[in-house]
Amino acid sequence: RSLYYYMGIIFLAFMAGLKVMLYAQGIGPIRGHLPRRLMRWLGNRVSLITVRDEGSLDELADMGITRPQIVCTADPVLAIHPVDRALGRAILHAYHADGAKPVVGISVRDWQGWHHYKEVIAATADQMIRELGARVVFLPMQYPEDVKAAQSVAALTQESCTVLEDEYSTTEFLSLVGNMELVLGIRLHALIFAGVMGVPMLGISYDPKIDRFLASVGEQPVGRLQDVTVEELMTAVRQKWHARQTQNKQTRHQALLSELRGKAASNAELALQLLQK
Repeated sequence: RSLYYYMGIIFLAFMAGLKVMLYAQGIGPIRGHLPRRLMRWLGNRVSLITVRDEGSLDELADMGITRPQIVCTADPVLAIHPVDRALGRAILHAYHADGAKPVVGISVRDWQGWHHYKEVIAATADQMIRELGARVVFLPMQYPEDVKAAQSVAALTQESCTVLEDEYSTTEFLSLVGNMELVLGIRLHALIFAGVMGVPMLGISYDPKIDRFLASVGEQPVGRLQDVTVEELMTAVRQKWHARQTQNKQTRHQALLSELRGKAASNAELALQLLQK
């Protein structure tokens, strides 16, 4: 959907005399004089804005949106609590992807027609299988387009990988991710689900929202999608792999995620307060 589509919905709400809340948004980058001017006009007339990260706060300030109450919260998905792993195990079993081997989940998507990163991820998957004895499973976070993207990457691998080809609920995805030893993700919500389930994550940067989320949990992206290398990915994979049982690192992550969980829950609380005014 285009920015103008969402602006149109906000304008229609104004015309209907409704209160408008921008709920847990990731803002930007918004480019061009006209889109930024329209966004400033609309943004200064809504009742409440909650944003997912400090970068979004900065983007609003840069556009001159200052009139409504603006609160930095977190992605609403982070308010979800961990789920049982049995459902995910059953899904992996149905794909013959369970067993003694440690599982690495990979989330990919198509982006701007680029192909280079698919070759890199395929080569990285092969190396993880050979070097770490891992089983690689591709997670289709957005159905059905991510299935096709995963199949195109798996077709480039020399080793056997598993592509999950079905559509899954949030609970099923969380349970699946909970069975992973590591998640390598392009999709934001693959990384968020890893955070919820306490699974080590590696994110590849292609959009500010990835960088911002990773920063919020004390992480940095592993390269940029347009020029990431196998060497970059494998260096990060090895570090995560050998440190995944380190208590201090996990404790720090869980403390940050616990704080974010509270912020995520405040989105709904603020919305209820607005309705009661």
